[in-house]
Amino acid sequence: MMRLKYPAEERRESDRNRSQLGTTSAAQTLPVQTQIVSNWDGNEGFTSFPSSAYQNRWDYTSQKALRGGGGGRDAMAESLPLESLGLRGISCISLTILDGSPASHRVLKSVAYHTGPHLQSLCLSGGSPTEAPFVALILGCPALRILDLSGCNSLFTSSMLLAQPETAQRVQQALSGLCEFNLASLQDLADLSFNRLSSCAPSLERLSLAYCHLTFEQGPARGSIGPQDSSPSQLSFHNRLRFVKERAGRLCALDLSGTGLPPEALQALGQVAGLQLQEMSLHSCQDLSTEAVAALCYQQPGLTSLDLSGCSELSDGVLLAVS
Repeated sequence: MMRLKYPAEERRESDRNRSQLGTTSAAQTLPVQTQIVSNWDGNEGFTSFPSSAYQNRWDYTSQKALRGGGGGRDAMAESLPLESLGLRGISCISLTILDGSPASHRVLKSVAYHTGPHLQSLCLSGGSPTEAPFVALILGCPALRILDLSGCNSLFTSSMLLAQPETAQRVQQALSGLCEFNLASLQDLADLSFNRLSSCAPSLERLSLAYCHLTFEQGPARGSIGPQDSSPSQLSFHNRLRFVKERAGRLCALDLSGTGLPPEALQALGQVAGLQLQEMSLHSCQDLSTEAVAALCYQQPGLTSLDLSGCSELSDGVLLAVS
């Protein structure tokens, strides 16, 4: 049975969410060192990181260190809690206030050293890391399965991330087991940067490009697309379509919320040979038509979760299409 999130359901779901505030899920009571969270709620990406006393301690200490600025005591403050996390085998870390400062560089270096070998889930959402320490961190985390770079625009401003083939090859080795990639809200993400990153994650199953600025050309389903069509300044739909065609055998979840996806583009995605989507989020894609969504449901019968909240132009015919 498909789980459909539809405009008419938004208010009821919002009420349910408010009623659940302050409760603790069963998953949150698991030992943190063994807890790998991989919940894709279809809103702003795939990964939801666990809340725990250890992570709260780390977040607090890292913020204090970043604001304190560089002394020896700050370096010890950065290292000690991370060493404790490493000893406990923590596999899920969220760092959300990093920038290009020396203190941030030390934090990333400490994360790689103390927790990198067994780290499986890493969130840098909304931070402003620079390329060199970011690459060094990734190289120190060979077991990563989930990576959240949503809002990390600083990595993509220059379009030079992973431009060196030898660096890209090493990153590919480190990310060979990556399954989930959150690239939401990256205004500077372009075809070239996306191609370099995605080529480093051959095992990718779940991808979020929510709220990225996709460009759409006439005939999104055109068949002949070569590397020369990759733009250094734009994130084009035809390049994303090529990626989906190349990864159709593995890709099972896709988030294109807030990208302005038109009906013909959705139809082109749905009819990709070999693609068997299980989850798709199209939140706030207001140009979609009821016919296009119905076609998607027909083309992708394995869909179990479809988020159409915020798609105000859809009619109740969508409910018939998924029933």
